[in-house]
Amino acid sequence: GNDRVVLCEAASSDADGRVVLHGAPELDYALRLPGPGNVPMVVQPFRLDQDGEARVVVSTGATLRGRLGPPEIVEALRAEARSAPQLGILLAGRGEFAGQAFPAQGLEQRVAPLGDDGSFAIAGIPPGSWQPKLQTLRHSDGRSSTAQRSVGEQVALRDGETRELDIDL
Repeated sequence: GNDRVVLCEAASSDADGRVVLHGAPELDYALRLPGPGNVPMVVQPFRLDQDGEARVVVSTGATLRGRLGPPEIVEALRAEARSAPQLGILLAGRGEFAGQAFPAQGLEQRVAPLGDDGSFAIAGIPPGSWQPKLQTLRHSDGRSSTAQRSVGEQVALRDGETRELDIDL
């Protein structure tokens, strides 16, 4: 099989969720919908030779909002990491998402940064079971290291749900 992918066009939807795509109607395409604002997904094959509009329905996913505390421990972690953007929350998949992390962009793992008060928000999470993890990036002697540790309880999220989660370290 041919597993090469060539980017033909990058586009963003308008306020109504519509986008116009251009290409050869006889070819099969992969339509990548990375978010934010929806659960990341790929529609493949996708063809442009259909009559009328093609409709792709995306899931909005779940939203997880929370706060890490107590504040003195969050401040100590920040001081150890030496920079606020180097401390954040990610979700490790369980069940059907085992081995995956969210948020992610392509193959690159991301974190939801902590606010000054320890707050975080992650949107567009695929429905399923997830384990919150605290990730810290430390710099010393010209080297950096990343550490992750599970925090809080595993959460089972449904599409469209907004969940509040306070995590006590």
